[in-house]
Amino acid sequence: MRIIGGKAKGRRLRAPGKPTASGGLSIRPTPDPVREALFNILGNSIEGAYLLDVFAGTGAVSVEALSRNAGRATLLESSQRALLLALANLSSCGFSRDFYRILPGDALSSLASLAESKEAFDFIFLDPPYESDLGGKALKIIAQGKLLRERGKMILEHSSREKPVKDQGGLKRVDSREYGDTTLSFYEHG
Repeated sequence: MRIIGGKAKGRRLRAPGKPTASGGLSIRPTPDPVREALFNILGNSIEGAYLLDVFAGTGAVSVEALSRNAGRATLLESSQRALLLALANLSSCGFSRDFYRILPGDALSSLASLAESKEAFDFIFLDPPYESDLGGKALKIIAQGKLLRERGKMILEHSSREKPVKDQGGLKRVDSREYGDTTLSFYEHG
């Protein structure tokens, strides 16, 4: 894995190495081509934006956003192993704690806490474990808690074998893009 664009372009990121007993990776980073496509779609709108990276894993999406001049990234992740990788990646690309914060623990609980605090973000990126119901649950919390700013975008990464999560509250799916086994579904206020 590497950073595709911005001031940290070309920097290599640490990634999980060993597969789980079932043969899959317990941490599944967003592949480089998918991240590149995502940030090509977002373009310059990422500059100065506040990003919420839910199920952040290695932090690759947050690091890419910060490299492209996002204002700040908030990472939610429950895996201690993933958090260590994310911290290493943020540090190796030169980002100080002024540019990010990490909220360890259950992502849904952290989302609920953020919703109670009335915090809002320009972009919310969800990358839950594939073929789980966590994406739908997270989307519901986001819609109810008004975590997405009025002109913001929420992006859900999911398996191309899965149907996109249905609209929730005022959040409507406005686009889906398929990249092999990975699909990005985009949601906005309807």
